[in-house]
Amino acid sequence: GTGGGADDVLAVLEDLGAPAVPAVVEFVRKGERPFDHGWGAMLLGLGPPGRKAFEELLAGPDVEVRRALIKALNVRLISEHFPRYERVDAPRLDTKAFVPGLAAALKDAD
Repeated sequence: GTGGGADDVLAVLEDLGAPAVPAVVEFVRKGERPFDHGWGAMLLGLGPPGRKAFEELLAGPDVEVRRALIKALNVRLISEHFPRYERVDAPRLDTKAFVPGLAAALKDAD
């Protein structure tokens, strides 16, 4: 097919893509490009290390990053229930680890 962007590819690699997590996190922390929900989707799709990085960024101080991560989580969860365009064989996302970060984000005035 025509393929997709790097975030589309990395978002489906699961454990095979885990070695890319530090580079993605470094890129996000440098802030050279606006962080959008595609980066969050990428982290969610990079196995346990990616989800751990997602959790840490969600608990971080950057409001825009948190908003993008919440949108990525929302898109992922909706796609699990309505898998029209997403991989139907993608493993279900265990969201328990994200609850503290989500609760903190909801309490934040920003």
